[in-house]
Amino acid sequence: MKALTLRPNAAILLLALSAAAFSHEHVSSRAHYLGNEAVMVERGATKIVFDPLFREDYGQYQRVPAEIEAALMAGTAPFDGIDAVFISHYHDDHFDPSLMLEYLEAQPAVELYGPEQAVAGLLSAADPESDDVFKRVHSLTPAYGDA
Repeated sequence: MKALTLRPNAAILLLALSAAAFSHEHVSSRAHYLGNEAVMVERGATKIVFDPLFREDYGQYQRVPAEIEAALMAGTAPFDGIDAVFISHYHDDHFDPSLMLEYLEAQPAVELYGPEQAVAGLLSAADPESDDVFKRVHSLTPAYGDA
């Protein structure tokens, strides 16, 4: 029997949904699968998206469909009011710096959290006029075993 291995985003999603399930207050929670490891989690009015924008599928991973990508970029329901985007790591099937910059410019209220490598990728793809975007970009450098 093959062992079940959770990828980082799957583990985060399970934790988020578990916390929602055991809440004492009645607040609606939902998860929307977007493609590959891309997921949007909603809890009440809070919306968080994981690894939503990439173009590389390596011929085997499911890309985010064009209509979902367009709705994300435009901020149309259910992708309106997104609070934060989390990037798990910088691989082309999880993260496209140019596409993410385009999204951050189109959605000025969204905060981005990602590893140093992803932030460096954003900086290398950025126009020098993108200073406002980088006020909302946060580099995370967790150490092994950090919560």
